[in-house]
Amino acid sequence: MKNPLRKLLPTQAAPPGPRYALCERVTATGTSPHHIRELTDQGMFRGGGADGPAACGAVVAWDTSEVTLEEIPGIVERSHETFHLCKGCVSAVLPGE
Repeated sequence: MKNPLRKLLPTQAAPPGPRYALCERVTATGTSPHHIRELTDQGMFRGGGADGPAACGAVVAWDTSEVTLEEIPGIVERSHETFHLCKGCVSAVLPGE
């Protein structure tokens, strides 16, 4: 049986080096931009309670998926009306983009 509280707990501690996650604000809608935040040693918070702000400074609530900086340009290219990244976050993590 799956542990129903598992999604409320942070994932395992992160390995050394910066890691990033796509995340959403508590007020997110189907067309809100996804934000990017650097993960702390606590890892991802899929069920809420994200322990740090987005790269643009926005207060975010939960993480949706882990990403690398190398993946972000491709994500931006594939953006569409219902899935896109916050331009402030992209500028903050990828200067010159």
